[in-house]
Amino acid sequence: MAERLRNISGFEILTKLSSGGMGDVLLARKKSAHGFEKLLAIKTIRGDLARRTDIRAMFLDEARLVARLDHPAITQVYDFGEEEGTLYLAMEYVAGIALNKLLIKRGAPLPPTVASRIAAEVARGLHAAHELTDISGTPLGVVHRDVSPGNIILTFDGHVKIVDFGIAFMNERESPDTQLGDLKGKPSYMAPEQLRGERVDRRSDVYSLSVVLHEMLTGRKLFSKSNVVATALAVERGDVPPPSSIVGALPDGLDGVVMRGLEKDIEDRFIDAKVMAVALDDILNQEVAAPLVDFVETDLGDERESHRAWLQSVLSGEYTESGTYETFPPTRSGAGRGTSRGGDEHLR
Repeated sequence: MAERLRNISGFEILTKLSSGGMGDVLLARKKSAHGFEKLLAIKTIRGDLARRTDIRAMFLDEARLVARLDHPAITQVYDFGEEEGTLYLAMEYVAGIALNKLLIKRGAPLPPTVASRIAAEVARGLHAAHELTDISGTPLGVVHRDVSPGNIILTFDGHVKIVDFGIAFMNERESPDTQLGDLKGKPSYMAPEQLRGERVDRRSDVYSLSVVLHEMLTGRKLFSKSNVVATALAVERGDVPPPSSIVGALPDGLDGVVMRGLEKDIEDRFIDAKVMAVALDDILNQEVAAPLVDFVETDLGDERESHRAWLQSVLSGEYTESGTYETFPPTRSGAGRGTSRGGDEHLR
C-alpha cells in the first residue's frame, strides 16, 4: 500500500500507521523549498470503496467539514485529493495515545482533575464544531455522533485532540447516511435519542462526552453489555450510578456535572458543550490541578520516549514495518482502528 501511494503529489509516504476496513492511515512527510518539512497523517479510502457513491460522498463530507474547523482540540486538515483512484485526506499528525488505550494501560481511573481537564478540552472543541456556520452565517448543525475514548487523543505534549468526524451530521451533507432512523457510531456511547434513530443535536454529543467522563473517573465502561441490543436497553432504561458511588469521594460538584450530562431527556442536559466546559473549569479552579503535560511526564514518559525513538528510526529510513495508529512504537498485532467487540460494535 505504501509503495503504491508514494506518488501522491507532494508527499513522501514513510510508513503505514493503521489499516481498517475502508482504507489505511499513512505517515507522510511534506517537503518544500528552503528546508520546510512537516509530518502528516494521510487517511485513505480504498479504490474499490472510493467508487461507491455513498462512501465517496461520506469521505468528501468529512473533508469539507474538518477543513472548516479551526480549534486547538480538533485535528487540522491540510489537503484532500485523489491519486490513482484512491481518495486521501492529509491531516495533522498527532503524536499521543488514544484515551481508550490509556485507560487500558492504567487499568484504573484517571485522577479526577486529569479526567475533568480532558473532558473540558473536548467540550470546547465540540462547541467550536457545533457553532460552525456557512459563509452566510447559517448554522450547519454539526454533531460529531461518535464521541468516544477511541476518538480522543492525549498528545505527548499535554494537549487533547478530537479525531474522526467521518460520521458527523451536518445540514448540508451530501452522503445519505444522515436520515432519521439511521444508526451510526458506538452504541455504548450514544445518547438515547441517537439510539432511537431520532434527530440529534449538540446535546447528544454532550451526553456521549459525559459517558466518556464517567468512564475516565471510574475506570470502567458505563454501559458494557454483551451485544448491541443489551447495550441499547441499558442506555434507555438502566440506572446510572454517580461516579463517586464507585470510586469514593470526588471534587465537589463533579458528580453533578456528570449526571446532568447523562440525563436521558435531552432537555434536562447542559444546553451546550461550552456550558459543560465552564462547569468543569469551575471545579478545576477549586482544586490544585496540575497541567496535563505533568500527567504525561509521570504516566506516559516511557511511551513518549519510545515514540521519539520510533519516529527517529522512521525518518532515518531504518524502520519500514507498519504498525497501528494509536500505540507507539507501533505494535505488530495487525489490528487497525475500527475493530470492535460486543456492545461496543461500531455501527457504520
